[in-house]
Amino acid sequence: DPEVDEKLLYETFSNFGMVISTKITRDAEDGTSKGHGFVSYDNFRSSDVAIAQMNGQYFSGRQIRVEYGIKK
Repeated sequence: DPEVDEKLLYETFSNFGMVISTKITRDAEDGTSKGHGFVSYDNFRSSDVAIAQMNGQYFSGRQIRVEYGIKK
């Protein structure tokens, strides 16, 4: 949802562990959300719990996919 921001990601995903950072990817020209974001935790266990609990759930009115991000 375009209304989801870094604060909402933090508030939601901090339930699963210590969040280090959140980031919504945005269009460079107009700043609109590209529809995905990233949450970084201080350990893998928290990531595993977040994936298990949130993958396939509805967040801000849309079903989400939660998985490990792979840097290119």
